[in-house]
Amino acid sequence: EAMGGEVLVVHPGAHVGEGVDRGIERVIQGLNQVLDEMWVVAQDEMNFLAEAANMEEFARLNKNVAFVTSPMLYREYTTTQVLVMEYIDGIGVDEKEKLLEAGYDLDEIGSKMADNYVKQIMEDGFFHADPHPGNMRIRDGKIVWIDMGMMGRFSQRDQVLLGKVIKGVATNDVSLIVEAVLS
Repeated sequence: EAMGGEVLVVHPGAHVGEGVDRGIERVIQGLNQVLDEMWVVAQDEMNFLAEAANMEEFARLNKNVAFVTSPMLYREYTTTQVLVMEYIDGIGVDEKEKLLEAGYDLDEIGSKMADNYVKQIMEDGFFHADPHPGNMRIRDGKIVWIDMGMMGRFSQRDQVLLGKVIKGVATNDVSLIVEAVLS
């Protein structure tokens, strides 16, 4: 049944042809899984207590990194619907001219961003899952990570396997990559 010429609704029990209906069923199941995941992510991102917990964990894990910071959280004023944190001014990481005018070395910023992101993934197993330029600013010589609504986690096993893949790529060892991927 077509709706508006763009959406096809497949009715249960409809037979399109040998094997085709199973293919459509798999596609629909896959879409349902994607939609379910998007719903979970959206709910987490809209729950400011979850984001506040992410901010606290990120700050704790990066407290000894001299060139990284995150906004100060005002937990006592934060609820599921309101997140209260320090205002971050600074310069966007994509504002090349402003960074240069302020005396920053763009290569150093890039290197430190990469170092910190690798640390987040490989050491902490807790990383910013939305690292676009709008979520990073430079202030007082530090990279300020903001918007912690979407954070990712890697188990220790995931970190070891990813390390094997990286080593396999770096050393051109296909068997190590295959071993890690199939583990």
